[in-house]
Amino acid sequence: MGELRLALKQLGLSNKTSLTDLESVFVAIVYNAGFGNFRKSRGLKQGHKDDGRFYGENIDRFLRIARTIPTPAPAVIPRVSGAPTVAPAVTPRVSGAPAVAPVPARPTVMAIAKAEFDRFHGIDEGKQPLRGGIAGYYEAAGGSRNLDPTRDDNAWSAAFVSFCVKESGATLDQFKFNLSHSVFVNAAIANADANRGVFRGHRISEYGPNLGGSRRGVGTANFTLAPHPTAGPARRHRSLAH
Repeated sequence: MGELRLALKQLGLSNKTSLTDLESVFVAIVYNAGFGNFRKSRGLKQGHKDDGRFYGENIDRFLRIARTIPTPAPAVIPRVSGAPTVAPAVTPRVSGAPAVAPVPARPTVMAIAKAEFDRFHGIDEGKQPLRGGIAGYYEAAGGSRNLDPTRDDNAWSAAFVSFCVKESGATLDQFKFNLSHSVFVNAAIANADANRGVFRGHRISEYGPNLGGSRRGVGTANFTLAPHPTAGPARRHRSLAH
């Protein structure tokens, strides 16, 4: 705790009653690497590097995951006036049986997307910390973390969808994570045709789109053409993005 307080002081944050997530990550980086090695211009790419990720990137990822986990309010059982206080029932544990911790519920795709928006909205895609976040999106979609998100040919909307779905707990058997919308859209359409799978594609006339989509470029593919290779992957990617 003393080292963390020193990091706060060195960063000029001692007088703050609360920190933003980014400020929290910077404190962690100073704790990990020392203030003399900290450079604000480097954003999250600082500290010990492990498995291709910097310490700052890992702490940032942990915080983003934490933001998606709902905190349930404690149950309150009203007491009837004059009634005796009754202790809650305790289920006896069988001797020798392993203790089983409750499995926390996975956050929904919408909760993850909202957490990402709350964290990064208003930040340019080419600047930290959003650029580092996008690197995680690319990785979740099976791409390289080193792609430049400011280039049109590195559109990251499909990577963002892949990231949110993966963080919600979906497996590769359930969702085809990819940098191109056409890959997982085509898989979802095939699921609907075969009446199988968790993710199923529908026509807009059957299931209308919701807010939050985006579009880069102009394409000509539609639901009918999407499953056919002749539609062209790049054009299908862009037309299906919204």
